[in-house]
Amino acid sequence: MARYGCIFEDSGSVDRYDRLRSIPLSVLTTIGDLVCHLAIRAASGATLIRVADAGAGTGRFAMPVAEAAKRLGVEYEVVAIDLSCRMLSRLRERWLARFDAAGLVLVRADLQEPLPTECRNVHVAYTVATFHILDHWREALDNVVKNLVPGGFVILIRENNQFMHETEGFEKDRDFPRIDAQLRCFMQFYHQQRAAAGEPYEPPELRYSDMLPAVRYMAELGLVEQPVAFPPSAFEWEKPHTYADILHCFRNRQMTTWGSDLSDGAREKISQALGKWVEAQDIDLDTEFYLPAKLIPHIFHKLS
Repeated sequence: MARYGCIFEDSGSVDRYDRLRSIPLSVLTTIGDLVCHLAIRAASGATLIRVADAGAGTGRFAMPVAEAAKRLGVEYEVVAIDLSCRMLSRLRERWLARFDAAGLVLVRADLQEPLPTECRNVHVAYTVATFHILDHWREALDNVVKNLVPGGFVILIRENNQFMHETEGFEKDRDFPRIDAQLRCFMQFYHQQRAAAGEPYEPPELRYSDMLPAVRYMAELGLVEQPVAFPPSAFEWEKPHTYADILHCFRNRQMTTWGSDLSDGAREKISQALGKWVEAQDIDLDTEFYLPAKLIPHIFHKLS
């Protein structure tokens, strides 16, 4: 699928994905409200709003969108697009425990390829931390925009936190000047090991913490960026981490841009070195530490 990505296709990985990517209800509610209000605006009085979740995973954002639609009293369809059957299966299980099946359309598809007919005529398409793992993210954005109704919206949402996947973002992130010293040393050791293995980190053009290339590309497509009607504080929280989770995800290529591009041999060698480093520091693998995190939405309007 992509040099910097991976597909979660076993239940253990999906369970860990759910836990590590959990976001507070208040933040999820804000995202759900944002998506639905834009969809209602784009629908121009239509009785049904259609929303596409591009890279839906297990539904951590699809569910709040459905909750917001119910709260606002509008009929809705959430078109959940993902390449992982296991992820979509988990999403369906969670959805049916709370919502009517009629409101969910599951689509297994690669965003980089033309999307099937079920994805057409959506009022809002949103994506969270997905496009940075795609080799052909421009083609993926093309496909998403093509399926919008005239007057529809695209929301690109990136996550910014202290546990950055790129050296520059981690070292120079001005949003969070309080960098955990131990984690900084861990990341520096990781990059030293990559260099020693002959596979120094080469950041992709579109990064987890930097969506500027995509923002520029949306302008090239003729979409106009819109202001966000919620304060930045509505998207902020403290995110838990453990070194056990970090090491597990690294070994299993689940850190997206952080190490998933390594060859199997280099990843195994570096994984062992990281484990020994943590052991030498006498770090409790299961002790949680919290770092500030926030979602940053970019909204684009398709005028015609």
